[in-house]
Amino acid sequence: MKIKKPDLVIVEWEDAWGESGWRNLAIAEEGHGASLVTSVGFVIKGDNKGLSLAYGLSGNGMLSQNFIPRKMIKKITKIKY
Repeated sequence: MKIKKPDLVIVEWEDAWGESGWRNLAIAEEGHGASLVTSVGFVIKGDNKGLSLAYGLSGNGMLSQNFIPRKMIKKITKIKY
């Protein structure tokens, strides 16, 4: 059985972040907000919950999996390959 070629995409999304240890309060205020992240991968599954990407494919296997919640996604761009 032939497996359908998955979409290859660029996803721009906002990620939460954290840092441990002591910080100056003035510096902490500058970093207040989400980090904009760009990920590239093959769409394994996409639905109203979010998007699952694989960073590599081989036969019936995949390299790594990253789940991005739908509400964090700002933009999805398909790449032709």
